[in-house]
Amino acid sequence: MSVLDIKLAVLLTLKELERATADRVAKKMGVWTSLTRWVLKDLMARGYVQESEDGEFSLSEKGVDVITAPKLAFTKEEAIKILAEVPEDKAFKFSDKEGSLTGVVAISLKDLCDKLREVELESVDYHMHQGHFTRWVAEVLGDGDLAKKIGDIGELEASLGEMRDRLCDLIKERYELLRSLA
Repeated sequence: MSVLDIKLAVLLTLKELERATADRVAKKMGVWTSLTRWVLKDLMARGYVQESEDGEFSLSEKGVDVITAPKLAFTKEEAIKILAEVPEDKAFKFSDKEGSLTGVVAISLKDLCDKLREVELESVDYHMHQGHFTRWVAEVLGDGDLAKKIGDIGELEASLGEMRDRLCDLIKERYELLRSLA
């Protein structure tokens, strides 16, 4: 079971229980309480879970959105298509803040994740605000749900570094989910 699977299982367990302590979630899932606490803290930091003053956890609005999203599951064929490398003419071409090509290209979801860490922050900002990432992910890779989530990141008030980190985390989580299905 991957970390992403455990996080999803915790979210689904919290949905079922509505409110629960880490011990209760762990018992329901049949896993260690220490692991459950770590996952709950991570989910809290990402805004998916909230903790009450009495130590009980519940889903945040964002957490509810994630598990009730229309596309939580993919077929094996969909996962393979989204993960596939695209031809050079459909590759994502990074530009600098003025829109001039940098020579850095991404040919797959994983490659996009890797290249995001290499390019200048201004390039990430330029593409986010022009909607380039969302269009490429939706139209070329065929993952409209991920594209929408990428668009949501662009609307957050965050530093460029935080925006890139959130974007990379989101793409990495999707990549891991799809890879587990392919």
